[in-house]
Amino acid sequence: MSKPKYYITTAIAYTSGKPHIGNTYEAVLADAIARYKRQQGYDVFFQTGTDEHGQKIELKAEEAGVTPKEFVDNVSGQIKSIWDLMNTSYDKFIRTTDEDHEKQVQKIFKKMYAKGDIYKGEYEGMYCTPCESFFTESQLVDGKCPDCGRPCVPAKEEAYFFKMSKYADRLIEHIKTHPEFIQPESRKNEMMNNFLLPGLQDLCVSRTSFKWGIPVDFDPKHVVYVWLDALTNYITGIGYDCDGDFFYMSRTKPTSVICKLNPRRISLESLVLKMNTKRRRVNESSYSAFIIRPHCKTSPVYFPFTYNEHQIRLIEYNIRSYQLKVAF
Repeated sequence: MSKPKYYITTAIAYTSGKPHIGNTYEAVLADAIARYKRQQGYDVFFQTGTDEHGQKIELKAEEAGVTPKEFVDNVSGQIKSIWDLMNTSYDKFIRTTDEDHEKQVQKIFKKMYAKGDIYKGEYEGMYCTPCESFFTESQLVDGKCPDCGRPCVPAKEEAYFFKMSKYADRLIEHIKTHPEFIQPESRKNEMMNNFLLPGLQDLCVSRTSFKWGIPVDFDPKHVVYVWLDALTNYITGIGYDCDGDFFYMSRTKPTSVICKLNPRRISLESLVLKMNTKRRRVNESSYSAFIIRPHCKTSPVYFPFTYNEHQIRLIEYNIRSYQLKVAF
């Protein structure tokens, strides 16, 4: 009998700087829920990761004298190492610079545009660079950003917009007929009273004032904005494809196996020996990294050969339930 599926994800951490204790708390809390659900017999898929595009990152990288990709590689690596240090049992660490995610975002944008749900216009308002958000004059607090309290500047740019207002009535009806859809009750009331009932505004989903983002493939001077980039990771990470080729990531149904690793501590020498017995000749001096693929359509995860016993223990614990396909 197949196990019931349970999907849990953290918010993905923004890579403009090192994570704070709130990010770590969230990852540990999600990990506790994932472990509990596994004990209950669920087929759990636990995702976390990093949000890696945007103007703030472009500016931070310029200040640091590196490319945006080099900048986010460094910060994302730090975040992932902290999650591993906390022994969180995530199944996938998604990055919004992953090639498979970027391709899906472009497909989603193009399909929504073809359906008429996205249109080109102009955005004008007060802009907060740290928050990467536009605000109307009435939304400002003492002339400053209502979210972070820093100064905003007038800005105007060409942009694509999502017709969010088109779906307001449908959302309101769904929430009313499915009261459990948003929990707890206070958050449901907040969503209804502050956003839906006053009237949804159309949403800016592309930017032209910076370049560090996923290009709109049919209009490359635009990059996809956060609402259709970072936000969609929660579905692209579990296999969503807007062309209908959807699959749910599962820990329980690998299709082929090269090696199954012992969940207990394993030395690097033992791991190399296991690979060699499967006709995967390994020479420590010849390879800088393992490429370990959980057997589903995810990006490779790279582990350097510079393991100490403590690191091996953590990595084995995080992936202990997989049968792994290992290639070099």
